[in-house]
Amino acid sequence: MDNMEHFPANYMLFHIVIATGGKINTISPEVRQQAEKCIGDIIEENGHTPVSVVCMPDHCHILLDLNPDLSLDDAIILIKKKSARWFDEHLSFPENYYWQDGYAAFTHGLPDTAELIEKLLQQEEYHKTHKFREEYIALLDKHQVDYDENELFEFRD
Repeated sequence: MDNMEHFPANYMLFHIVIATGGKINTISPEVRQQAEKCIGDIIEENGHTPVSVVCMPDHCHILLDLNPDLSLDDAIILIKKKSARWFDEHLSFPENYYWQDGYAAFTHGLPDTAELIEKLLQQEEYHKTHKFREEYIALLDKHQVDYDENELFEFRD
């Protein structure tokens, strides 16, 4: 899903990464579009602008323009809670599906949007040669985020 509509000059793009629970590949190619649409709809229902949602089997990348009336943390809690419930009810996910605790969020300006969307649309190809752990740590390093290896997501590898 991607949505390149006109944005105000002061908009701030958030690139959010969340991971599926249980260290399993939950989001299969057969349900990927439904999962992305569900997450995009939840974002929109809560007054944010979904720019792009790209799900991989064990994680999702979300680009959104945040509604200033909600905190980023509140927005992500809603996205995770509502999407997990929807996945349980509508998709053949493991019972009591959940997202792992935590998330990563990186800010970007309007000039970065097209390039970032293009990069995310290449996720399937990218992950043929790179594991999620490698991608995630590279994002943290690129954005100069200090992290403790013991407090990262639980990765499959």
